[in-house]
Amino acid sequence: MMSNKKTKKVVLPVDNDELFDEIMRKKRERKQRRDERTKTIKIEKLKEIEINDGKKVNNDKINSVDKNEKFKENLNDTIVVENKKELEDTFHENKSKVLLPSYTGEITETIDISEIIKLQNKSKFKIIFLLPILIILISIFIIACFLSINRNKINEVDLYDIVVNSYDKVNDKVNVLVMPSIKQDSCVFTEEIASDVNVLDFKALNGGGCEEVIDRKKYYVYFKNKDGIVSEPLEVNNYVVSLELKDNYYVTVGKEVKLDDNLITVGDAKINWFSNDKEVKLAGNVYVSNENSNVTITALDKNKKIAETNIYTTSLIVNMPHEFDAKKEYLGCKRFSKEEADLLDKILDDRIKSAGEGTRAGAVAAARFLTLEFPYKISYYFENGRVNNTGVHFVDGEGRYYHKGLYLNESKYEDIVANFFGPATWGCPLVTYEDDPPNFIPGRKYPNGLDCSGFVSWSIYNGGFDIGDIGANLLANKGQNVPIATAIKSGKIKVGDLFNISGHISILIGDDGTNYYVAESLNTYKGLIVKKYNRKNVYNYFTHVTLMDSYYNGDGNLTNMWY
Repeated sequence: MMSNKKTKKVVLPVDNDELFDEIMRKKRERKQRRDERTKTIKIEKLKEIEINDGKKVNNDKINSVDKNEKFKENLNDTIVVENKKELEDTFHENKSKVLLPSYTGEITETIDISEIIKLQNKSKFKIIFLLPILIILISIFIIACFLSINRNKINEVDLYDIVVNSYDKVNDKVNVLVMPSIKQDSCVFTEEIASDVNVLDFKALNGGGCEEVIDRKKYYVYFKNKDGIVSEPLEVNNYVVSLELKDNYYVTVGKEVKLDDNLITVGDAKINWFSNDKEVKLAGNVYVSNENSNVTITALDKNKKIAETNIYTTSLIVNMPHEFDAKKEYLGCKRFSKEEADLLDKILDDRIKSAGEGTRAGAVAAARFLTLEFPYKISYYFENGRVNNTGVHFVDGEGRYYHKGLYLNESKYEDIVANFFGPATWGCPLVTYEDDPPNFIPGRKYPNGLDCSGFVSWSIYNGGFDIGDIGANLLANKGQNVPIATAIKSGKIKVGDLFNISGHISILIGDDGTNYYVAESLNTYKGLIVKKYNRKNVYNYFTHVTLMDSYYNGDGNLTNMWY
């Protein structure tokens, strides 16, 4: 049984809106499939339609045609809306069907409004989805504005840098300058985090930073800006106080160089080491090379260069043995090129400066280098004369060498001021006039080298003292010359003192508590050696010792032994 209830319909004006374009597209597609039951009513013109709720609509795009009265009759129970809002309200209140005009002026069949509602819901979903994002963006903007307005209420300073102005090794005190990341007015150091910053004694900055002499431990620093706002406590810790690297290191092939031996820090400061040679791999703070090389090592603290050094690895020197190598080869003539000789001079100078040039240790370092670190044995050569009036002749560089450095290359000839049978570098043949058979026969050639006083005067001169190109007896009188037995009992003998006997002199370069290690050039041993003498019977070989405290300018970095 069919219901007599009339279907409520809606006539909507033509609109080019996207929503209605979609509807029209669907209606055109449906038009092609509609069956005979679809009726089309053409109207000539419908300017105004009055409906039961009093609303009106104008639509000049609909042309009135025949059967006008029938169309009007069909509209009697129809709600006419003027916009999409009214259409949406109508949809929610009346679950009816709607009759819509097409662009051609035709009234098509009715469609279920759920199709239109579906399109409306898509638009609503987009709005609902974008609304939270919009709210978040607006909130972020409001917060940023708030922080910008109130940023001066928080002192957001941080540590920019920690600069060590100086370090007092004796008292272990650090003069430190802490630089803030933004401009501040005053500051204060504390050993602990303050419970009340209002009682802290702030002081003005120095050069834009907070300067203080503090113990070598962790501290805190507070900054106060121009508005009187105090910062959070900033930890002053984990920084390098001092890293002492020499300009150059000279090592034998295969010997390790520990680069942080002289590193002083507060906390756990990390040093990064880099080499200019990509092939060189550093094992942390240790460098070692198994071949002759020259590399530059850079130390970085927090990506800031704090030190740099050059490391020369060379086979021109040897590791100093615990005892003298009696089997060491004698130095031959012209064994070294100028470049090699110059490098050896630099190594000698480095050893002396490291020990303390102009001190007792400087003279000892020179003697140790020539006897232990230099790879060849220097021949004994009875002098042909000296560069002062104490010698038989006025001669330079023949059995003696009163100059800085080593006499290894002909480039040193320009320093020689007087010749007798020379010039000849160490190891090269030189005529002697000494009559001491079978060791020396006048007129014959022997390798040039050093005699006993020539070696001692060379060592003291290169150590930083112009003691003079003088013989053994004169050297013995440069300090306090006492019987060696008396000196042993008094305990006054020190490394660097001169052991002597009439006509012979030597220099003490080691004392292990039981034995004395004496460097001397001996005719009987045909060269420069280091001999070990037991304390109990050393006086059987030397009668006196010259105590040199009154001559040397302090001890320097003196060590009793070289290892």
